[in-house]
Amino acid sequence: MIKRLGDVLGVQSLPASTAASEANGSTHQLTNEDIERILADPGAYFEALGRPRWTCSVCGTTYNGVVMRNPALPGGLFVVKPPVKGHCPQCEEAEFRKRQEQREREEKRRVADLFLRWSDIGPSYLRCTFDNFEPRKGTRAALEAARAFAERLRRGEDGGRWLLLFGDPGCGKTHLGMAIRNAAEEAGLLAIATTQPHILKEIQASWRRRPADASPDDRSEDWMLEKLQQARFLLLDDLGPWREWADHVMFTIIDGRYRNYRPTVFTSNYTPEELEQIMGRRLWSRFAARTEMVPVTATDYRIEVERQQLRGGGSG
Repeated sequence: MIKRLGDVLGVQSLPASTAASEANGSTHQLTNEDIERILADPGAYFEALGRPRWTCSVCGTTYNGVVMRNPALPGGLFVVKPPVKGHCPQCEEAEFRKRQEQREREEKRRVADLFLRWSDIGPSYLRCTFDNFEPRKGTRAALEAARAFAERLRRGEDGGRWLLLFGDPGCGKTHLGMAIRNAAEEAGLLAIATTQPHILKEIQASWRRRPADASPDDRSEDWMLEKLQQARFLLLDDLGPWREWADHVMFTIIDGRYRNYRPTVFTSNYTPEELEQIMGRRLWSRFAARTEMVPVTATDYRIEVERQQLRGGGSG
């Protein structure tokens, strides 16, 4: 049975905005003294109104409701009742944020997987880490630079820096680039990895795609360029020459990431001097200003491993 508010507070009048008065049906304006008592103990006020104070068993938040003085309102008070017991706004908001973050993580992974499927990097590189990278002569500087880059990225201290790993095929450039990419994804970032030849091929294919052929992934040129410019991390593998039609594509990607301070790793079989000639002065100015360029002088790991396997198979 709900007590009369006057009994709870020790007064004889009720707030006109929230409760009925005595049996004669009249209502009464609270005095300043009554209002001060309500403000001093809002919990008792809400107990009398049938919405008692309670504490959430999950997060420990106690809900009394809110009572504030406002002479312009009936009763002289502004009242926000506590939530119904069991419906904790703090927990509900936390659960909503958790679901939203989960959807964002799934969307990041979906986009990253999509670009990876388009490239020829291959799913085996998803297992690349710094720990399973085999250091060899000519890889030390690149390994240290890649580790430092990944650590700055993890701490959010990358400053939009770029890294170029250049050297002959098979020297470990892509492994190190993917190790950075995988570390970025583990940190919850949208980390895209693709190759220059294959992204250009996919963009060119989008020109021939009819609207009726559109997939849930969209895959329009604008969609791809937007993701490549805005992704928190991008590994662009096999940077090298491109045809004239792709000038605007490469400029859009590199300039967009430059302007937005997006950390980027490039790998290439070409030297910085050769890349300068490929890019031209305008694009090279942006690239060179932001990029740490590290040579990888190791020999071809694929050939070395294959030869070892052949020798092992021939013995015994």
